[in-house]
Amino acid sequence: PALNISRSGNTSVLSWMTNAPGFLLETTPALSNSNAWAGVSAPVYLIGGQFVVTNTSAGGSLFYRLWKP
Repeated sequence: PALNISRSGNTSVLSWMTNAPGFLLETTPALSNSNAWAGVSAPVYLIGGQFVVTNTSAGGSLFYRLWKP
């Protein structure tokens, strides 16, 4: 599924369609061969036909992905 992101201040709002259940949202501060992806611990809300997560970052870049275990 497509992962959508918008930003408001230091908060990222991430969303994806509910027709793609079972995916986990993960993040990492850098993309490299040795990177470690970690699950985003923020709650996932159901708004309309989308799963929505808000994540506050303390600064710096973050990369996100949807992963299906």
